[in-house]
Amino acid sequence: MPTGASDLSLAASVLYLLVAGSVVAAAFCARQNRQRDWHVRNWLLLGMLFIALAAARMFEIEDLARGELREWLLARGDYSDRRNIQGPIAAALVFVVTICGLWWFNRSAKTVRGRRNIAVKTASASGIAMILLVCARLLSLHWFADIGLSLFVIAAAMYYVRIVRSAG
Repeated sequence: MPTGASDLSLAASVLYLLVAGSVVAAAFCARQNRQRDWHVRNWLLLGMLFIALAAARMFEIEDLARGELREWLLARGDYSDRRNIQGPIAAALVFVVTICGLWWFNRSAKTVRGRRNIAVKTASASGIAMILLVCARLLSLHWFADIGLSLFVIAAAMYYVRIVRSAG
């Protein structure tokens, strides 16, 4: 039974809310400076993603889902063999992420021009990586990239705002 969010979860929630604030600021900057509509949409979607991640941490949604998965494995008698289940899922996840990442990088390298577009695409890719990271955490895998990806999104948003304001 959940006993309340841990200090680590609360700290992660605060970080996620900082990320959400920075990307919403980037969205407002994009709108105010008449940037492309897809820039505004991407920044706002990232803001909603990080608000959802903060809520998931504060309300222990990940912990509840992980507990349900653990209970399901225990009921099936597969809990002691969970590494045999997690291994292939993790390998498939890494494979899919690698292929998708290479495809995205190759496509973006050919089609994306301009520092603003690159900043938006980089932040969006980091947001997608955060979703995959949550999936990995649900499988009780390591989540060491959490802070790095969050800070990467903040950096991309700050870089974007700096570029847009200096060009204006």
